[in-house]
Amino acid sequence: MTIQQWRQGALILLFGWELFNRPEDFNELQVCDIEVDAEGMDVTIRYAKNDVRGLTRTPRLARAGGNLCPVGMWERYSRLEGLTRSSGCEKVKGEPQRCRLCKPAFPAMWKFGGQQQHPIRAASVTLRVKELFMGLAVRGLMSVAEAKEFCGKSMRCGGVSAAAALAVREGVLQGHGGWLQRQSLRHYDLMKESERSGVSQALNRAMSTARQ
Repeated sequence: MTIQQWRQGALILLFGWELFNRPEDFNELQVCDIEVDAEGMDVTIRYAKNDVRGLTRTPRLARAGGNLCPVGMWERYSRLEGLTRSSGCEKVKGEPQRCRLCKPAFPAMWKFGGQQQHPIRAASVTLRVKELFMGLAVRGLMSVAEAKEFCGKSMRCGGVSAAAALAVREGVLQGHGGWLQRQSLRHYDLMKESERSGVSQALNRAMSTARQ
């Protein structure tokens, strides 16, 4: 893993956790889909889960401070990778249409070639997450068996499970995650109850350890 790939992977993990993102969401994100201000940032995510009408969701994250603040991490990542909004940006906030000029927010990165103009694939998102958690296993912070269980969906499940454990209202979770039906959200909540030794709980423990 190069420094570039590690930096990108850490942000993917945090975004997946905080925004309830699916692996497919990352190759849709462009630089202009992320708008930062003094208090936090808005993220435009195209095509909400199971939405055939092409609607979007625009979750907002607060500026929390510290090394694991998603706002600060995005600012560092985009600055170091030279990811800036094009001067001719065509983006209309909240609309699903792609901008023809701005770069992907998560470009493909090659070990000997640097960043590419095409976006990262969903399979590569999962690979980055697996590599990061295998790193935790090497450090003895979790078992190898637990590390091997992670995939892109683990971020979404773990983030929803953690939010549910903090008694965040279901309506808030539904809007933040882009579920059109409450039944879709309940699937994740039921997973938390029925799979206590599974992926979601291991992810919660790993993230708690990383924050200490």
